[in-house]
Amino acid sequence: MTNHYIFSYGSLAHKEVAGISGRTLDFLPAVLKGFKRNFRVLAKSSGFAAAGIEEDRESEILGMMVQVPESELPKFDERESLYDRVEIRKQQLNLLSGEPVPEGHYYLYVPKNPQPPTEQIPLAQSYIDVMLAPFIILNPNWAITLVKTMGDLDKPWVNDRKMPMYSRYPVGIDGDAVDRLLMQTVPDKFAERRDAEDLRVKPELVRSILSTIRFFDIFDYPLTAEEVINYLYKYKKPLHIKELKATLDHLVDSGELVEIKGYFVLSGRESTVETRKTRKFIAEKFWNRAKLYGQYMRSVPFTKMIAVCNNLAYNNPSEQSDIDLFIVVKPGRMWLARFLITLILHFYGVRRYGNKVAGRFCLSFFVTSDKTDMREFELPGEDPYLAYWAKNLRPIFGEKDYLKFREQNKEWLAQYGLSFDDSYKKHMYHYEEGPLKKFSEWLLGGFLGDQFEKLLKATLKKKTLRSMNNLGVNANVIVTDEILKFHNYDRRQEYLERWRKNV
Repeated sequence: MTNHYIFSYGSLAHKEVAGISGRTLDFLPAVLKGFKRNFRVLAKSSGFAAAGIEEDRESEILGMMVQVPESELPKFDERESLYDRVEIRKQQLNLLSGEPVPEGHYYLYVPKNPQPPTEQIPLAQSYIDVMLAPFIILNPNWAITLVKTMGDLDKPWVNDRKMPMYSRYPVGIDGDAVDRLLMQTVPDKFAERRDAEDLRVKPELVRSILSTIRFFDIFDYPLTAEEVINYLYKYKKPLHIKELKATLDHLVDSGELVEIKGYFVLSGRESTVETRKTRKFIAEKFWNRAKLYGQYMRSVPFTKMIAVCNNLAYNNPSEQSDIDLFIVVKPGRMWLARFLITLILHFYGVRRYGNKVAGRFCLSFFVTSDKTDMREFELPGEDPYLAYWAKNLRPIFGEKDYLKFREQNKEWLAQYGLSFDDSYKKHMYHYEEGPLKKFSEWLLGGFLGDQFEKLLKATLKKKTLRSMNNLGVNANVIVTDEILKFHNYDRRQEYLERWRKNV
């Protein structure tokens, strides 16, 4: 009777895994010449990279000659569906025992479509355990040699023992012994092994990513991976950029998202990538205007901070957009400061009013420096628009008061899983108050200023309250001595409802 042997360089070396335990068939430690080992068989259904080989005349690999009844070869072929079984010559084999290679037919499984491991399909420790365990028991030196002939250990590698990706993982494997061997033999590569939980796609992370991208899609604003992690909505667990990118790749593979030139967009919304690029050029023009006229506005007495908000803060204005400003003034001088800023911008012909909108400044949101808590303006339940508005505020003057704004709102912002960063510095003026502003604040800081404030309040407040009678149900207007908020059509509720429909 002719013997048949499979040379196993992977998991078949383990009797229990091979399904031949308890039978009197040979398992012979051996060396195969003319090949080198890698992990380039991507078992996508299981999520890990299995062992593979490639021809190399100068190399040899350690493995196990597994005796298999001829009648069972088709069963192994079916099991090893990612490989082709080929016959090899006896002269390519040597037994580690030094004994002659037994007569018979010898086979090797060769990968059909070798590909390197990825973040999504990494090396799995459970599979490596099965490869090494028999050799650790037989002869630790053989196990060391086996590790030294393993390629691709510098690729993504996870410890999945808690939830083994390898479905045939047997009980009783000494994981500590395997770890000691790996630490001794390939310490640098072993140190890069990560816990599988760090790479496994997490449903809550998927939900958060899609929620974030769908919200910004309302404004035709696709995000890069770095922007996704910066704007990630209500995800409060520690997150590594590699895990985020792996999850984004998973969503691309599943068809939920499309990646175009580094931007991630919803499937069917690919055109927004070009929209964003076009709007970036428009934003550059608007920023030049904001900086030019900002130098006049910052000279207005009692002005503490001027910040750009909404579309331009994201570099996402259209040609028809205005330039929205959020302005903080000294308590007790709200009406005077607003009047002077309005006067300056009107003089230069850049104030928004009536149908004159594109590229003009919208003076619709003033607060005093003791009224910068954004919770006062939040919609009931949740208000993602306001949270992103606050996070992305871009001050052009008044860094000291902006930092106070951040400090006051950081806990509220954290409820949305968001935090402030230092990107605001790009457009910030580092400005020392000049003698003219100091003098005007001294001159108008007492009785004279009080009289002007009363006069302007009486005149402008009455006019404003009268115009409110003609506003629709979606208006959001606040007129007090601490807050002037003129949003004739507040679309936050509309955005919230559109977003919730798609989440």
